[in-house]
Amino acid sequence: YDTTKAHPDYWVIVYIDKDEISHYHILTHAELGKIQIERNHCRPEDCLNGVDNVGLNNIAEHENLWDKIVNRT
Repeated sequence: YDTTKAHPDYWVIVYIDKDEISHYHILTHAELGKIQIERNHCRPEDCLNGVDNVGLNNIAEHENLWDKIVNRT
C-alpha cells in the first residue's frame, strides 16, 4: 500500500448474506471509481468525493478475485 496516495490500492467489500455466508468482492481503486461514476451518472472530475455506495449487482463480477491482490494485477 502506497501511503502517499489518498486512497487504497484495492477495495475488499464484504457482504454477509442471510445465511451468514461471507462474499468478498475485490476491486482496484480505478475499477470501483469507474463503477461509482457510472452509478452516479457523473463526469470523473465531478465525482471526487470518494465512494458513497455501490450495489451488489454493480460488483458481482468481482467476487473472489483475490488474484488481483496476490498477483498485483
